[in-house]
Amino acid sequence: MEIPDNSSHRNEYLFLKTLRENFLFQHVLEPTRQRGSDTPRILDLVITNEQFISDIDYMSPLGKSDHCIIRFDCLFGTDTTVHSNKLNFNKGNYDELRNYIKEDWDSTFSEIENVEEMYGYLKNKILNGMKQFIPNYVHRANNKQFNKLFPFNNDIKTLIHQKHRKWTRLMETSPERIQNYKK
Repeated sequence: MEIPDNSSHRNEYLFLKTLRENFLFQHVLEPTRQRGSDTPRILDLVITNEQFISDIDYMSPLGKSDHCIIRFDCLFGTDTTVHSNKLNFNKGNYDELRNYIKEDWDSTFSEIENVEEMYGYLKNKILNGMKQFIPNYVHRANNKQFNKLFPFNNDIKTLIHQKHRKWTRLMETSPERIQNYKK
């Protein structure tokens, strides 16, 4: 897009010049605001210095707003799966853990004179024993946890989907579709 360098468009020119000089990318390419019979305009921006934005969705406005919601994915190359290693205390071998901690108990503590060193030794002994005698399991997020993020019943989800679908049709712009969306 070219904007002439004249006084009536000076701010727009400086804005585009700054984007180009700093090698910034504007990712929103479709209109994000529409009111009545006005011409749709791109008023919402997603500007980055790298091309890591993908899958931009232009969704229906929230409430009575005339700005559409922009949803996009940022590709940072990280693992997005929700899981973690946790100790399975129910399956721990506590007899072996007690025996492991007891071995060398009297001789080790009689040699250590400083309380802080005793604490450090005991702490390391317990942590090493836990690694050996208490198994790990991988905790993964399941659908129930995912649904807690979106606590809507299926009827509301269907209505939201219909609203987004009508917004998409509205953006194709015809008077009948505008009336249908407003209903």
